Amino acid sequence: MNRHPSVHLHHLTGDNSWLIAFIDDENSVTLLLDPWFTEPDVQVHRLWLRQAHPTSKQPQFSDFQSLKEFLAAQNRQVDGIIITFGYSDHLHRPTIDGVDEDVPFFAFRRAAKILRTWGRKHVHEIEKEPASMGIVERIVEADNRANRVSRRSFLEKLDVRLSFLPTTAPFWEDFAQGYLHGSLTFVFSKLDSSEGKGAIIYSPHGTPVEDLKTWTTRRKSEDLELFALVAGWNVVKMPWLLGGVINFGSPKNVEVVQLLSPRYWLRTHDEITTMSGFVSMVLKRELWTKERVESETRMFGSRTKVLDMEPGETLALPLAFNHAEY
Repeated sequence: MNRHPSVHLHHLTGDNSWLIAFIDDENSVTLLLDPWFTEPDVQVHRLWLRQAHPTSKQPQFSDFQSLKEFLAAQNRQVDGIIITFGYSDHLHRPTIDGVDEDVPFFAFRRAAKILRTWGRKHVHEIEKEPASMGIVERIVEADNRANRVSRRSFLEKLDVRLSFLPTTAPFWEDFAQGYLHGSLTFVFSKLDSSEGKGAIIYSPHGTPVEDLKTWTTRRKSEDLELFALVAGWNVVKMPWLLGGVINFGSPKNVEVVQLLSPRYWLRTHDEITTMSGFVSMVLKRELWTKERVESETRMFGSRTKVLDMEPGETLALPLAFNHAEY
């Protein structure tokens, strides 16, 4: 089969969890992002917040083992797990406990500390931009531990790099690294194209557009193609003393789309979970429909495609496409 190199974005739940896979004819590398499968998520204490996926939209997989079996049928495996924020709907211990010991984790600072307290040995902290973390050596080490055939040449050519873009709002920098706003950025080679690089931005809670303006300069200097912005539509708020705006949603993310012109805007972290506890009584949501989001983006002539993907759906994008062609 002649398979052109491509990146696959596979939604696993109605909320945060994704597979990001880079695939060509002979090789693949698959990264699992913020896995939270079927068990309830309890934050701090069940009296504070207990939430579960709604029965109408269950995750594609019930646990890590069922995901492993799905990938094994395609001769693939989870090559690394990325954890962004330290909240348990991103860092879900019942899901993590099912992960094999040799799988490497790539995590923001606070999440990395928690993973180490759970006894995870292969935890690598994602640095703040402009630094970045290359994943090549870590995955090669995992291949060696599992006695898998080396994919070093494929990984080195692909050269996936991860970094954390925090918000620079006053007093938020430390807080953001562990708790709330900021973005995970993927930058990678297009493999069969000698021109430029590809990128994905994952921003489940949102990042102020001012903090993403550096990307306009970076895009020109590196000929950087933004394949996808993975970010929410709904605005989620708590009382000011409890954090204020939790998810920026479309009002801010529409500005990001206008600034960065991603090829796709994929919805994430908008699941209406079944909730109980104090937070469920004070949390407020402003819900945005797909029609409203598309209307707002069309107002400035955007050609970004807006997608709301169900659990189990995959978007496959060729690595060598030209953004100017669509």
